[in-house]
Amino acid sequence: MLKNDKKHILIVEDDLEICRLLDMFLRSKGYQVSLSNNGIDGLADIARLKPDLVVLDIMMPGLDGIEVCKQSREFYSGPIIMLTACSEEISEMSALDTGADGYLHKPLRPHILLSHIEAFLRRENRSSKNTNAINHTGSLTIDTLKRLVTRENKEIILTGAEYEMLAYLAKQAGTIVSRDECYRALKGVEFDGLDRALDMRLSSIRKKIKDDAAPYQIIKTIRCKGYLFVKQ
Repeated sequence: MLKNDKKHILIVEDDLEICRLLDMFLRSKGYQVSLSNNGIDGLADIARLKPDLVVLDIMMPGLDGIEVCKQSREFYSGPIIMLTACSEEISEMSALDTGADGYLHKPLRPHILLSHIEAFLRRENRSSKNTNAINHTGSLTIDTLKRLVTRENKEIILTGAEYEMLAYLAKQAGTIVSRDECYRALKGVEFDGLDRALDMRLSSIRKKIKDDAAPYQIIKTIRCKGYLFVKQ
């Protein structure tokens, strides 16, 4: 288990029983836990508490999780894991498009949630210890000390998960990285063959760095092999 040093988890969920069970479970694993029972309070608590990670339900009265995620990304860069009882693909796409790092279906298995929490916190911990300086790729610049990405001297706003994927692929520039390798490096767990989060994340990155028209110039998808960050 990750040595969490009392990492702070905020749970935004309107089901009081789920809140109670997750609160007990995560506290038993050594985490500090805060609870919000609706989207409006959750958004305010993300800004006020600045938790290390947010567990966010999609279906809530007042302000749903998709909107909470979208608005919070204007000031919060930590990991966000979305929860939903809905199995429709559109919900997953909406969650990831608005900046969620992960997506889990209900009924929730606490140990599966815990594995995702620990994986995302390991990623954040690795990133904070990154001592590399600046990676130039043509007009794209990645400053890994400041976690700053620019293209043609204009800052590009990425979510934490998007930045991690871009920086990871850039570090492997010129080498094809398989989806399995990328998944393990970014999520800390094995690829299950079904999760489309990486493909959707890459699509969002391409749009933001203005490399979303084939043939791609910066990040290529190599059929049946993986991803290639073009070395320049």
